Amino acid sequence: MAGFSVAYSLGAGMNFITAGLISALSPWIMRKIAQNKQDRVAEITLKLSALVAVGSLGILTLAPELLAFLAPSGYSAALPSVYPITITAAVSFISSVTATALIRAERTGLLSLCSIVGAAVNIGANLLLLPISFNGAALAHFAAAAASLTAGIVLTGRLPGGSVVKAMSSAALIAASALLSFILYAIRDDLVSRLIILALLGLIAIMCLFSLKDDVIEKKTVKA
Repeated sequence: MAGFSVAYSLGAGMNFITAGLISALSPWIMRKIAQNKQDRVAEITLKLSALVAVGSLGILTLAPELLAFLAPSGYSAALPSVYPITITAAVSFISSVTATALIRAERTGLLSLCSIVGAAVNIGANLLLLPISFNGAALAHFAAAAASLTAGIVLTGRLPGGSVVKAMSSAALIAASALLSFILYAIRDDLVSRLIILALLGLIAIMCLFSLKDDVIEKKTVKA
């Protein structure tokens, strides 16, 4: 399990960024919900989620090298754990948005229900996967986050004004991230291919930032 701890330390690096993002974004989300602009929240959430996913995948392009730098060679068996843990960052970010909406609606009981769903899936998945490999804990971590997010999307969709998350687009984003992370693991010994993917991810990140520029920074107009 020491290997899993190292993998978690590497894979969870994006969580610090997502925690900062949601802390900065929460007041804006609550203000937009009060204005009945849930669609606006969903739009910005999707763009930021894409940026988080791209950042996570960028880390994964260099996961073998990063793990070798952080830990002795004996920990290389933990490499498979890095991939599901890292892509969980985007899932956690979207979950934080739904949690903010439930808090704004004063439905903290529903928020607790999301956590219970995630915990139940985590326990069940660990019971199934850990006997096979300690890397199963990483898959259980991802499955639990996805289950909690699903519950959050369903429950926020029943709030007045509708959901603050685009369910299908978010699901497509997470599925695409999972698929690409699997591809990156499959080509883990091909540094050139991974660097090409890293360059493409960099271009996507730049496009996401340009798309967000006019959305996040609300322009102030001076009235004469």
